[in-house]
Amino acid sequence: MAEYYSNDPDNKRKGDEGTLPLIMGILAIVFTITFSRLIGFILGIIAIIKGNQHRLYDNDAKIGFICGIIAVCLSSIALLAIFSFFFAILVI
Repeated sequence: MAEYYSNDPDNKRKGDEGTLPLIMGILAIVFTITFSRLIGFILGIIAIIKGNQHRLYDNDAKIGFICGIIAVCLSSIALLAIFSFFFAILVI
């Protein structure tokens, strides 16, 4: 317990930095699959940026980083398919 907490008021628990990328990565995948691919894409980019800062020493940040990459790939493929479909309709 001594490595996580200290008597210093400025010292916080180690590993809290990975919570935000984890939440953003999971939400990005959920939004990509269900509701809005654009919101999933944006949340995935945020998860990648925030997760990359702490992924070497925090497992939650690493998982959020990976979820962000998956969400960005899925939403990019889906958005590309949607835009190409509409472009094909407009050209024909």
